[in-house]
Amino acid sequence: MSSATKVAKELEKDTGRKILEDELERTIEYGNNKLGLERHQVIFQHDNDPKHTTKLVKEYLKEQSYNILEWSAQSPDLNPIENM
Repeated sequence: MSSATKVAKELEKDTGRKILEDELERTIEYGNNKLGLERHQVIFQHDNDPKHTTKLVKEYLKEQSYNILEWSAQSPDLNPIENM
């Protein structure tokens, strides 16, 4: 459950973190309000694109204590966005 956010092919170094701060937090708040999900129940999924694995993004995710679904880079069989 989340919204999609279209981003430029090249991002400024802190843009990935800003997107997470804005969009991911909004999605988690929605999940909490509509579905009764608590933050510790959230499993964050992303596709290991370099934009998602910058030091700033990794630090942010660690600070927030999200559960992260780990997977291999370039794994289209696990990536729901590949079929959009």
